[in-house]
Amino acid sequence: MPMTIVLRIPDGPIVLVNPANGYRETVAHAGLWCLIFGFFYLAYKGAWAAAGIAFAAAIFTGGLSWFGFPFIARRLVVKSYLQRGWRLVDHSPTDDDAGV
Repeated sequence: MPMTIVLRIPDGPIVLVNPANGYRETVAHAGLWCLIFGFFYLAYKGAWAAAGIAFAAAIFTGGLSWFGFPFIARRLVVKSYLQRGWRLVDHSPTDDDAGV
């Protein structure tokens, strides 16, 4: 039986890094962007499965699902990056971040 890992996504912007080339991607305000652009935002971020489901849901609900996906967009985008091998950057607030 496969083990399921439950991921708690921290509040605020999430920074992910591609271990192959060190490229960093920030996921911030995903809900807002998904509300404005709908499934196009999910496709832009590479969450193709979620974008396809959002597209199909938009067709079957006459666009009403467009208002539901922003609540889970952040989790969908981060999950997509993690499934493609990206890693979360462990960024703990320090005194330097506070400008002290």
